Amino acid sequence: MIYYIQFFYSYVLPIMAILSFGYIIYLQLSREYIFRYIEVNFNKSIEKNIESTRRTINKHLEKMSEHTNNMLQHTELKIYEQLEQSSSQLKNLNDYLSKINKNQAILNDRLNKLEEEIRKKDAIIHRKNNQIKRLKNEI
Repeated sequence: MIYYIQFFYSYVLPIMAILSFGYIIYLQLSREYIFRYIEVNFNKSIEKNIESTRRTINKHLEKMSEHTNNMLQHTELKIYEQLEQSSSQLKNLNDYLSKINKNQAILNDRLNKLEEEIRKKDAIIHRKNNQIKRLKNEI
């Protein structure tokens, strides 16, 4: 039994210690390599995400600009059409107003003539009344 213990301490234990030490070094090196690999891939992923985000934002802004330009052109056309309609309506309104002004001038002339006739007839009636009064006074 002592022989086995001595064999274990003399041959097996040093070999296990050397293998354990080598395994520890391997784990340390592989851990550093894995961390470096993760760090490099992480940085590459961040750069890819930044570039993808930049492209997406640029596309979005281009589409929004396009859409805004289309809407502005459409709105401009509608405004132009409405201005044309308003202009034609104003022309029609001006025509109606000129007709109304002509008719009003004609009516004013007729009214002035009627007023003159009424004054003449009132003057005639007033003279006749005065004549009647004089005749009554004479009688």
